[in-house]
Order: sequence, then C-alpha cells, then structure tokens
Amino acid sequence: MDTLAIRSFQSYKNNVVDTGRHYYPRVIHEPIDSRYVTLDLKQKAVARETDKKKRDLLRQELFLVLANKERSDYFISEIVGRATGQSSIDHPNNDIGPMDFQCLRLSMKEFETFCGRFDSYSLKHARSLSALCDIGISSEELALHIKSTCGSTVI
Repeated sequence: MDTLAIRSFQSYKNNVVDTGRHYYPRVIHEPIDSRYVTLDLKQKAVARETDKKKRDLLRQELFLVLANKERSDYFISEIVGRATGQSSIDHPNNDIGPMDFQCLRLSMKEFETFCGRFDSYSLKHARSLSALCDIGISSEELALHIKSTCGSTVI
C-alpha cells in the first residue's frame, strides 16, 4: 500500500539521522560562535533582501551591531589598560574561574551603567573584569576606571 503519507514519511526518514529513539534532521551547517549569531543573522538578512530600501535599513542595523561590538572591545581594552598598563589580561585562575564574585558583580553593574548593557558578544568581557578583580584591583578602583573610560550614565 503506497500512500502519500507513507511516501512523505519515507522521504522525511531519508533526510534524518535515526538514533534508535529519535529522529534528527540531517542539516549541515557550518559552526558559528554563539557570540556572533546576531551578526551572522543580520548579514544573512542583508544578503537575502531584494528591496533596496529594506536592505539599506537592514544594513544600518548590521552597522549598529558592528559598532556596538567595536565599542565594547574598545571600552574593555581601555579599562584593562588604565588598571594594569596592558591592552589585555589573562585570567589568573583559568581552571577555577572568578574568585571575587562581589567585585565582579559590582564591576559588571558599573560597566552596564556607564558603558552599556552586555549582549551576547560583549558578555565575553566579563572574564576580563573577573581577572581584574582576581589580581587584586578593588571594585572601587575598577569602578573609577569604568566611569573614566565610558563617561556619563548610559540610558
């Protein structure tokens, strides 16, 4: 008995991976770092759009995403530079993670207040803030570096 439902299921089954209990679609994607998903989606939307006005609007959104990425990179490199005299910092306890959670929490709050909210990309800079706390820089000193780097309160 060859029905449309059976043919449809067989076609579906040919395009999935059977693990014995579940079927997973057989889709081949190139891996992408989760921090770049928003950027990737914006780039693909610009490439797909055929209407010039809509493409220009999407391109402006893409430029905003890129500008925010560059801005957060600049801010954290300036903060690290002011605090340590270096342009970047490695976490002293790579396997352990942050030791001074209070300092990290306060510095992240200050960063969001003065430099802008963390997004999926800029959240990577929490590791640099954690490293600054763990090498002995106080949360008050770090707050001063953040305020002097980023300026007035971000709304």
